[in-house]
Amino acid sequence: MKQTLLVCLCLGLLASCGNEDDKPVSKEQLRATGSAGPAQVPPQNEMTRSMMQDYWVFEYYVLNNDPEGSTFNRGRWYKFHPDGTYDGGHWQDQTDFGNWYYKLTSEKTYILIDSEVDDLNDAEWDVQASTRDFSAMSWVRTGKYGDQRVVSGKLIKLQSMPTKKQFLLE
Repeated sequence: MKQTLLVCLCLGLLASCGNEDDKPVSKEQLRATGSAGPAQVPPQNEMTRSMMQDYWVFEYYVLNNDPEGSTFNRGRWYKFHPDGTYDGGHWQDQTDFGNWYYKLTSEKTYILIDSEVDDLNDAEWDVQASTRDFSAMSWVRTGKYGDQRVVSGKLIKLQSMPTKKQFLLE
């Protein structure tokens, strides 16, 4: 009887430690353990202006040799801000924030993500292609920073955080 009572008390305590009412986690609630360089205002061009509007969501996320990881990471998103900072998340939860940088070389365009939450979220993305109106882009993670596994993805622009229902997963 004592063991049953102890188990019930422990389960009740664990349940009370959860996110109340399933409210989205805010930036202030995230624990920053990563490090990020200083924010820099991105150059103004068609691509960056489009990136600073709305949410950029992974419609497809292909993690090489990891089908489960590919499926799980669908719905990841970035919200890029004009001051060079970003918020990031997965479905309706914010899970990341930090700084973003636009890098243009003679051959390629890169988006660099510098997370303040977790240095494994740091990434250099090679922008492979985009639609003319910049409503969709394909990115490939170079493996230069953070989690170095190769990822290919198609991002689409949405006006709000993505939901599983929008992607027909509910």
